[in-house]
Amino acid sequence: EIMSGIVEIKSIARESGMRSKVAVYARQQNVDPVGSCVGMKGQRIQKIVDELGGEKIDVVLWDPDMSVYIANALSPAQVVSVDLSEAEKTASVVVPERMLSLAIGKEGQNARLAAKLTGWRIDIRSAHIPDEDVVEGLEEVNDDALLQRATALLRAEDAAASATNGANDLLSDSETVLAEEEAEEA
Repeated sequence: EIMSGIVEIKSIARESGMRSKVAVYARQQNVDPVGSCVGMKGQRIQKIVDELGGEKIDVVLWDPDMSVYIANALSPAQVVSVDLSEAEKTASVVVPERMLSLAIGKEGQNARLAAKLTGWRIDIRSAHIPDEDVVEGLEEVNDDALLQRATALLRAEDAAASATNGANDLLSDSETVLAEEEAEEA
């Protein structure tokens, strides 16, 4: 498909010996460009991976809509939203909290390759638990299930903050005791 021009490689970002990202696009509507490159059961891409000594290769779908393209470039992470600043060529990306480390990648590799692939600076942050203002806004929506879930999330956030504060207090007390013991020994 690539040789015949049906599938086009739009961009490649590579960290030699580690990982590559390749953005592909199909010139014909009925062709899956990613599937064409990966092959049945991954056979096509596996041959290239073997040739490169086990280097991982992510094949992503190129899209003329930069928001969609940036979201695709951050795969395998799922993206909630992408806000673009055309003037600065910066994308502010929100991912679910559980996907944050996946979006960034080991030592920032996934985010770095996505930025090279797209040519945009990508700032990644996680989706936050709703605050009191959001819950008050949800009350107006009159969706009891959504309101209950948001309230439960707020309680969980408060409990986590209390536990963290308690642990920090215990740590601080332990450090004080250790410092006092060291002073007595000296």
